[in-house]
Amino acid sequence: MFTQLNITQKFARQNKTIIGVTFASSLMGSLLNVFIPLSIGRFYELVLHSHSAKGKLFDALGIKIGDVAIFINFFIALIVVRAVLLFVQKYYTGIINETFTKHLREKLFERQLSQSLTDFQQKPAGNYLMRYSGDMSSITKYISTGVIGFTSDVFFMVVAFCVLAFMNVTLTIIIVIEIIIGALIYFGFGLLIKNISVQRQNQKSGLLNFVSIRLHSFFTIKALNRQTPEVNEFNKKSNALFETGKRYQATSALNQSLLPVLFFGIIASIMYAIYKDKSLMQNNTDVVSFILLVLYMQSPFKRMLKVNNVWQSASISFKKLIAILNTQTEEKPASEINIRPRPVITMRNVSFGYEMDKPIINNFSYSFEPGNIYVIKGDNSSGKSTLLKLILNLYEPTSGTIHLGDYLYKMLTPYEIRKSISLVSEDAPLIGDTIFKAISYSAREAQEEKTKNTLSLLEFGLNDELKNPHFKLAMHAANISKGQRTILNIARALNTNKKIILLDEPFINLDEKSIQGVCQLLNNLKSKKTIIIAAHNYPVELSTNYTIELTINKKSAYANS
Repeated sequence: MFTQLNITQKFARQNKTIIGVTFASSLMGSLLNVFIPLSIGRFYELVLHSHSAKGKLFDALGIKIGDVAIFINFFIALIVVRAVLLFVQKYYTGIINETFTKHLREKLFERQLSQSLTDFQQKPAGNYLMRYSGDMSSITKYISTGVIGFTSDVFFMVVAFCVLAFMNVTLTIIIVIEIIIGALIYFGFGLLIKNISVQRQNQKSGLLNFVSIRLHSFFTIKALNRQTPEVNEFNKKSNALFETGKRYQATSALNQSLLPVLFFGIIASIMYAIYKDKSLMQNNTDVVSFILLVLYMQSPFKRMLKVNNVWQSASISFKKLIAILNTQTEEKPASEINIRPRPVITMRNVSFGYEMDKPIINNFSYSFEPGNIYVIKGDNSSGKSTLLKLILNLYEPTSGTIHLGDYLYKMLTPYEIRKSISLVSEDAPLIGDTIFKAISYSAREAQEEKTKNTLSLLEFGLNDELKNPHFKLAMHAANISKGQRTILNIARALNTNKKIILLDEPFINLDEKSIQGVCQLLNNLKSKKTIIIAAHNYPVELSTNYTIELTINKKSAYANS
């Protein structure tokens, strides 16, 4: 089971060297951040020829500088080293971010493609897309700011407080008390922001899903002249997100405006305490060094307080992403099961429905044997496509059993079942930016000759341009006709060379010549394959062996020789 902790720990173990270098440069940089304001105070000492607690601290560290010229060289060296350390920290933090997000998005994509169809359909695609964009960005900030940056800032603050306490314990205690009170107030506001942030992310996901669906339906919107209602609906969702965004910005701005008030309030307290009790500081250079160091603490202190927002945002994103990672996936076989070359598909008392009391398929029994063409007929909503999806194991029956050869489906993984079955359907659009990529299982060059041979079998439906394997296709092959997409879909099924071919309404978009060509092709293939066709009607040229009639009220079958 995936959790935020074990994902992070596993990544840390696999990348411990680069993480170690990043943390080392970060911590050393933090030490130098303490020394820089102290060094400025040391400069005042050299110029004014005075001594203070800060000078004792330098002496204790073995840093003995008694000349202004030497000090300037020392100060320049500090700045150069700090710049180098900052580069190393920022560069390797960026590399860690890139590596972590790469690991995460690859694991996420793999798990999503391993989900069952029914699990995948529970959420709109836009919600899944959000995991790769906004959520991944939040998780990136969690690594760079929430872990590495926060650790560095904590280390700096601890060292800074130790130095301040060495210089003056009383003033340091005042600072600590005021910081604790301010942090509690700040985190109280942070709790208010969290709920608004969750709502905001959900609305962003919904808006992204809306845009994704409408852009994929661009033709429909143009053809039906739906620009105005779709824009109005988008604006409605956009306004809702805008209102939530305003509340988020108002609460966040109020929270952040407290930071300078808090910090400069601390400076005011220090100045007031020194004004009231001159003995708190030995001399003016100590006052300068003390206040400079406190001012230097402002940026890391702000980051430490703001990191709570980063953690909250990352927690929300991790929760959504981990929900996908922990979704049950279809199994892959541990070892290959030897399913005989031409298996029989046997369905016994199979029922299926999205709701138990409303079955789409009810108590269906049949055996599909090799060497035959079967046609499943029926009206809309009679269950023709659903039956094919059950055979393909995209859906699992709510009752009854399905066998592939001698094996019960439940004994096999979906991967093993689909190794024997290919599908031709509009619901399975072409994937790839060329014909070669769209109809080949892989884009390896060795497959190209096979692709050319397959295309040559389909001369009846493809013009000369489409017989070129490298012809460019738009997304889902939108730049060719529906009939041509069907022909290429058939070509993809043939290229897999599987023994069982399922075809869902293959004739509906074809012209007469293409229908005759497809029928001739299927008639020639049936001695080598099991061919199952779901269709309202089928052409007389098709050498059908058996017809299965499905009705909406009762799913039954009868055979015609």
